[in-house]
Amino acid sequence: MRRKEREVTNRNEVLKIIEKTKVLHLGLFDDPYPYVVPLYYGYEYQNGLLMFYMHSAKEGHKLDLIRQNPRVCITLETDVALISGDEIPCMYGSSFASVMGKGVAELVENPQEKIHGLSLLMLNQTGKKFEINENMAATVEVIKVAIKDFTAKAHKKVILQGTAINEPAKDNDLFFTCSLIDYIARKTKNKRSVVVNALGQRQLEKIYALADIYHSDNIEQVSDDFIQQSNIQNGTFDNVKECSYSIPSYWDMGKVYKRLIKGVANAEGISIIEALFKVYNSFISEKIDDYNSSMYYENPSYLLECYLENKVL
Repeated sequence: MRRKEREVTNRNEVLKIIEKTKVLHLGLFDDPYPYVVPLYYGYEYQNGLLMFYMHSAKEGHKLDLIRQNPRVCITLETDVALISGDEIPCMYGSSFASVMGKGVAELVENPQEKIHGLSLLMLNQTGKKFEINENMAATVEVIKVAIKDFTAKAHKKVILQGTAINEPAKDNDLFFTCSLIDYIARKTKNKRSVVVNALGQRQLEKIYALADIYHSDNIEQVSDDFIQQSNIQNGTFDNVKECSYSIPSYWDMGKVYKRLIKGVANAEGISIIEALFKVYNSFISEKIDDYNSSMYYENPSYLLECYLENKVL
């Protein structure tokens, strides 16, 4: 790999890319030209082997090519976004995360393995587990691709949308997590504590861990996904509508909460996610979210002292 600084070697990070991506491109031999087809997929990783499962109609050109020559390659990519170079064309670039690999394809014949592959496909595409029976599996072909030789690369944005400073990576991750919470709360007209408790620890840990990936996506789509997954219902709390003054953006509020949560985590010797739950479920959150007061633009050290004393000082 030429750009070694962009190589992703941590196996968990590679799997995060594969989990985030939904479509892979399958490259086949079709003399005299290559034949590449995009496909939805499911996957699993065992003993150093990536196993991808895709489905297909019972007949088709790609099936004929696999029977003729099962040696294939795959590519998949996610988090593709333009990086601006302002007025200098050669300074433009792109953020991305990608995986490439070479392996062998086969058409699965065993009914139980077909069910297993289709179940993985549906889980990866929808996040849900489905009951699939032999009759369902018999209506399609299932393609299995075993990949042992693969590489991954990533080029991430250093600065998140909405902030003008280049903060350490995990600060950015917390900033995005808090901004997303505020975005969801505004969209569903809920208090921030309601959103945090509905998302729960597992989802918030996922958002925090994958924030560098999610922030490259459209926040509208990201919020919709988590609203649906966590079944967040619409409420009646609308601090934006009730605000009589300048309305802070959800990015502004993400910065406020990020600083307070970091301060609480340091002061109490707890994890970021534990501090996040405590802050959003404390009295200070309601004070901060009253945009007709001055709390949200108070000095971070003052907000921390108020939280620790459990009262407005």
